[in-house]
Amino acid sequence: MSKVIIRTSSIHEFFERAHAIARKIDRGEEIVNSITLSFGDSDEMLSVLSKPRRKLLQHVMKEAKTINQLVEHLKRSRSVISRDVKKLEQLGLLITNRSTNPEHGAQKTVKSVASKIELCATLI
Repeated sequence: MSKVIIRTSSIHEFFERAHAIARKIDRGEEIVNSITLSFGDSDEMLSVLSKPRRKLLQHVMKEAKTINQLVEHLKRSRSVISRDVKKLEQLGLLITNRSTNPEHGAQKTVKSVASKIELCATLI
């Protein structure tokens, strides 16, 4: 996946985008491989994508990192980082993998689903 678009939009706008994609498919046109995550309003979007979570996303967009590396780089507690990773994974923005660490048991590696994330909010 190369791009994620996170936006505010109404249900009407969501279905307009879906119809536009369906028309492209009907015409045999290529569809851009992307994910669009829509929020009903900008307050909800900014609440879910708080500044600390956006920083976390930026760190793992460059390269995959372990939870311990994120704790060190972001200067936040392990429990808060883990909670934010879980939330962003539920939204489909992150992927985690568990692997064995020969010296310390298991470790979780976190990576972004896309190399680019575009935020678009309309204030009304």
